[in-house]
Amino acid sequence: MQFSFAQLLMHPGNAFSKSFNCWSGTKGYYRFLSNPRVDIEYLSKYIGEHGARKSLGRKTIYAISDTTEISLPKTQIRSVFGHGSRSASSKSFFVHSTLSIDEKGLPLGILHQKIWNRDHKSHGKKHKRKLLPIQEKESFKWVEAAQAIVSHFNEKPDPPEVIMICDREGDIFEYIEYVNSHKMHAIVRSSHNRSLQDGDENLWERVDNQKVSHEVTFQVPRRPRKKKRKAKLTIRFLSEVELRKPSTLKGKHSPQKVSIIVVEEQDPPNEKDAIHWRLITTLPVHSGREAWEISQKYKYRWQVEEFHYILKSGCRIEKLQFEEFERYSKALVILSQVSIELLTLKYLSRIHPDLPASEILTDIQILVLKTKAKMMTPRAPPPDKLTIKDAVMIIGKMGGHLGRKCDGMPGLKVLWLGWSDLNVIADIAPELIKSQQ
Repeated sequence: MQFSFAQLLMHPGNAFSKSFNCWSGTKGYYRFLSNPRVDIEYLSKYIGEHGARKSLGRKTIYAISDTTEISLPKTQIRSVFGHGSRSASSKSFFVHSTLSIDEKGLPLGILHQKIWNRDHKSHGKKHKRKLLPIQEKESFKWVEAAQAIVSHFNEKPDPPEVIMICDREGDIFEYIEYVNSHKMHAIVRSSHNRSLQDGDENLWERVDNQKVSHEVTFQVPRRPRKKKRKAKLTIRFLSEVELRKPSTLKGKHSPQKVSIIVVEEQDPPNEKDAIHWRLITTLPVHSGREAWEISQKYKYRWQVEEFHYILKSGCRIEKLQFEEFERYSKALVILSQVSIELLTLKYLSRIHPDLPASEILTDIQILVLKTKAKMMTPRAPPPDKLTIKDAVMIIGKMGGHLGRKCDGMPGLKVLWLGWSDLNVIADIAPELIKSQQ
């Protein structure tokens, strides 16, 4: 079996036959995916343990989670796949990913992934699913991610403090209960105006009645069709209140102690773009400034969306033509490693721009980048020793980034396009050099 998974990293989005450049490599990869002895649970666990090892030695890590739907075209026979969120006839499956992020915002690895198919018989029966225990619901994925992280760091010497970050979908009483009971912390976008244990007032009304404790002017970054702008934000918080157990929840459950932070924009340009975050956290909050610092960490959650974006658009997971769920699942786990490496490349250039490019690139890749840079900008040759920032800027230009001062650093799309072109040239460069000698 002559293939290397590193070849997929070199050519994200290519057909497997083009990535491996030989029939034996392509055939070996397909055999690996179809091999019944390659267990998807073991493969996922191995990837998670690898991400956990990279997280050791740090004081704090942020475990960011989100779910995405892998929608498959209907042009092939895919009867083994369940329905998606659009209709009963759609063919989809789902993946819930949890990434490890360090204190500066650098992706470290994948801590957990859950991949599942929906049963066609369950479509249109959402009201019945609400009556099921949490272990039989899809929402149990949040608890499962926390359980996996606990198992990764269990009995490890000096494990990091883990702070889970998730969106409104993670506002689940049992999830908060699990985090509280396992010496972890969480920052969750509030979705439910929950009842409080001490009185008739609900959570949102209680915090909205608090005085503004901090004000800050925040630079809202540029987004598609939206210019960057400054926003004046006010921060309110309520520290250590107890959430009452939901009336629909069966069994013994104690009230859960949390704090809540509200970040609200004053005089927004329009209602749709206004910033208004309600964040539940199990972290202690003692001041408005501390509440603002905690709310800033919630921004890391965007990285898991970027990760899924690379997986779907860069690695083109939805374009694969497998007809078996098992093979698709294995390919997704492998291509997830490609996605996390490309995501890390982006954030390395922002967080550690002055590190030498040799930390992440081979000598031949650096030679190709220097040569390409001289061709693109002959009047401004690259420095003799490339930094990571220099390398990423050249890779971005190879992918279509203009590199003007107003353009900022390259985004994900131009990075994976430039990265793929870089490695196409790097593949043949050694042979060209030999032929000229």
